[in-house]
Amino acid sequence: MADAPLTETREFDLSQSPAALWPLLADTNRLNEALGLPRYALSVDREPEDPRLLGHSVDSGRSQVWEERPFEWVAGQWWRFERLFHKGPLKTLSGTLVLKRTPVGGAQVQFAISAEPDGLVGKTLLASGHLRKLANLLQERAEDVDAFLAGARPTPFSTRAPVRPREADRQIDGRASDMAKSDYSNGAAPALASMLAEAPDSELSEIRVRRLSRVLELPERETAEACLAATEAGLLQRRFIVICPRCRRPCADAPSLAELPERASCAVDAVEFGCDLALNVESVFTASPSVRALDRGFFCGSGPMTAPHVVIQQLLAPGERRVFPFTASTGGFRLRADPPIARPGEEDLGAEAVFDHQGGAFPMLAASGDAVAVGAPSPDGSIVFENHSTEPRLMRLERREWRADALTAAEISVLQAYRDMFPSDGPAQAVRSGRLVFLHVAPAGQAAVAAQLGDERPIRALAAAASVAKIVARRRNGGIVRRLGDALTLVFLDPLDAVAAALELRAEVINILNAAGAQQAGGLTSLSFGVAAGRTVATRSDAGIDFVGQGATLAMALSHAGQPHGVHIASDLANAPGVPEAVSRFQKKEGALSLHGASEPYPFLHVAA
Repeated sequence: MADAPLTETREFDLSQSPAALWPLLADTNRLNEALGLPRYALSVDREPEDPRLLGHSVDSGRSQVWEERPFEWVAGQWWRFERLFHKGPLKTLSGTLVLKRTPVGGAQVQFAISAEPDGLVGKTLLASGHLRKLANLLQERAEDVDAFLAGARPTPFSTRAPVRPREADRQIDGRASDMAKSDYSNGAAPALASMLAEAPDSELSEIRVRRLSRVLELPERETAEACLAATEAGLLQRRFIVICPRCRRPCADAPSLAELPERASCAVDAVEFGCDLALNVESVFTASPSVRALDRGFFCGSGPMTAPHVVIQQLLAPGERRVFPFTASTGGFRLRADPPIARPGEEDLGAEAVFDHQGGAFPMLAASGDAVAVGAPSPDGSIVFENHSTEPRLMRLERREWRADALTAAEISVLQAYRDMFPSDGPAQAVRSGRLVFLHVAPAGQAAVAAQLGDERPIRALAAAASVAKIVARRRNGGIVRRLGDALTLVFLDPLDAVAAALELRAEVINILNAAGAQQAGGLTSLSFGVAAGRTVATRSDAGIDFVGQGATLAMALSHAGQPHGVHIASDLANAPGVPEAVSRFQKKEGALSLHGASEPYPFLHVAA
């Protein structure tokens, strides 16, 4: 006769809201570390008829192997996990955490954990109060999180201080001192040194710039620069993680862009895909092993915060219908429906539907065979999932934007700091890098000829532009991508940054020329600026990473558009957010550029001095 599962439950109130508590209590990797649970590794068992995700750990000297069933959750409300053991003292282990808003704006927490023993060792383990201890620890950690959010604790989780040799402290202090000398340290060296000495392992294995910027209270660009300076000083290491475009699990990683693979494959989804620096390659940092050695593996490898873009994840049985309380904000969503783990050899894995939600009732979401459908409105204040297929479906409702705290490889590689500190790094082969904005600066009109003949004014203007271009590029979250003869090309992610950089660079050149007494008639006409955008490919050149594509070619053509002393903005960028306001105080007129091979002239906006 099988032993009945044992269950421990807890119910308690916290002062903070479910929305505030969710990002920390759903970060099951950090939570499990704080609970004192062991690390584990994940692998995929691809039996032809039964592929599954397997966990492997050693706890108190006992080896354990289990099937890791898909985590289920509704963001901000609840999560649930289940493990089916193949080896170890238990047959099953499952747990659920539910957050409900209280009338006073806090949260009621309901937690349940259940286990079924396997043999005498399992019975002894559960009889010793193992589940009770875990439930008590969970409540204590949740209360710690509540106190942290209320400002009564410096950290959300209590973890054991890392054990490290005294030499490691000297290494951290010495390298932090080296970092502080960098122009890019931005005053962050003491805080990073303290974090490396004291933070738990889970916070150092993948340091994300956007999350760190909130901790350091620095702008994101300055935080990224500080991480790069810390890497140069030996405190941190770079990592570029290739993310599966379907399940968003890490599939590969590399310590530099030069070692980034051209293509990667996902063991879970059994799909191969090309790398794209803007879409599926994330830039993170980790502690340098010379100052803080980190063990590999997860404390939890599949909880809600491993995929924070997924709003709801549910595993539905054939014919099952589920209804949840739900109110969604507006925005772009994607519905996916997959087998829990895809079968080997499949290339088109899972169905998907992309849609925008404009507010009001959220649509019903259904899976049927190889398709998914976005249906009629769900009942008010709820969302409906239905599985009309004949096999289980893992249904995921995702927000379409990139993970909230992720910094893409494209975002970090355009920064001037990256180019300055890692000048030889770039992809070994051409890799897609998304849509980038280029600013090309060159002598204009007759000034170009005058520069070639040695005329002093355009030569001074070019020298002035070169001297301040790096400063302006850095200030506007970009970098100098190449210097060709008398010309400069700068690259940015945002059209507004590129236009603002052009206007600022022009103003800086005028100031330098004025200060040198060289601003005479025609001095301003020495330079012309072209701004254009387009899809790009990243390559490696003698100067490090380079970006090539139609946007760079158009920016160069616009800088020679025959209208001197102006900023020439491609018409598709002229109305980008913030650009009309940035150029509002300048004289403007429409123009068009004849391009070789084009049937129609290319329109642009000429912004005069």
